[in-house]
Amino acid sequence: MQRSKLLGIGLVLLGGIAVLVPTVATAEIQIASKNSSKQAISQQLNKLLEQGRKLVDAGNWSGAIALYQKAAKLEKNNPRIFSGIGYLQGLKGDFAAAVVAYRQAVVLEPKNPDFHYALAYSLGKLGENTGAAEAYSRTIELDQNNPKAYLGFGVIMLRQGNYNSAIAAYEKALALEPDNASAHGFLGEILLRQGRSMEAISALQKSAQIDPNNSTVLLSLADAWGKQGNETAKLLTLQQVAKLEPSNAKVQVAIGNMLLTQNDLENAILAYEKALTVEPNLVTAQEAIGNILLARGELKPAIRAYKRLIVLSPQNGNAYYSLGVALQQQQQIPDAIAAFSRARELYQQRGQLEGLQKAEAALKQLQP
Repeated sequence: MQRSKLLGIGLVLLGGIAVLVPTVATAEIQIASKNSSKQAISQQLNKLLEQGRKLVDAGNWSGAIALYQKAAKLEKNNPRIFSGIGYLQGLKGDFAAAVVAYRQAVVLEPKNPDFHYALAYSLGKLGENTGAAEAYSRTIELDQNNPKAYLGFGVIMLRQGNYNSAIAAYEKALALEPDNASAHGFLGEILLRQGRSMEAISALQKSAQIDPNNSTVLLSLADAWGKQGNETAKLLTLQQVAKLEPSNAKVQVAIGNMLLTQNDLENAILAYEKALTVEPNLVTAQEAIGNILLARGELKPAIRAYKRLIVLSPQNGNAYYSLGVALQQQQQIPDAIAAFSRARELYQQRGQLEGLQKAEAALKQLQP
């Protein structure tokens, strides 16, 4: 699944392991060895597991891991202990350690689909896509009715650009869970990448209906509407995202850009100002405000806006050129000449021929 978004998709399946594995970590791990040949070892093991469970409940994952590792030394053939260690390592964000623990659990109990699923998830978090795909495939072999396994496999296929396999995986997930918002969302993302925007809209809308607060899905939906040329639907969808993520400056800029194309200058400025409230140094928003003010003939505010833009982007030839235009219209000719001259220098340094020509033309008009 950030942004990314999708792969991004950064995504992904955070809910899956959190739902599945805790039972392994907090319940099954309490099972003490009934076959221990020594009662003292059995009692010590039970004590360690009980203390570990209390630490898990208290959120002390490192302490719990240390106790479970001691328990694993006492009973080396108990896969539940290793799966519990893997789960806690995952909670800490140490997925490399989680992989080691889950692999040990898989060795000890190779037909347990939950262990293979947890291993696949951990490998996926590490970006080890080949290993994750193999582990998800094994999970599905052992349990064909696990929609999360199909979702995970689909994510890995999507990362690898295998869209057909990803689509097939999501369709299987949806056959098991028709109201799975993630499956609809991922399916829509793939269809969008394939240029099948109308089909993508259908899938993404289903996902948004089930989970209306998923801004990632809504951003993809806005993109799909744009590819279909439905600017009204795109704008409305972006505005939904802005409500969910008021601190997302890029969404505010996108809204401002759309309003600008619709000549709704007042609301466009408001959108850009909201973006600057979040990110005061956002050049695109500052430049857009200056351009709107200049187009409306509000010269003094435009001059202030362009001077602020130059502070943010001192090597921006367009900023100096636009400032020169505003100063010229304000009849501040010496200052306008200075701004156009600086614009010419910057355009020339960067080989921007079109900008260079317009700056020279402006200077020629002021310096006949």
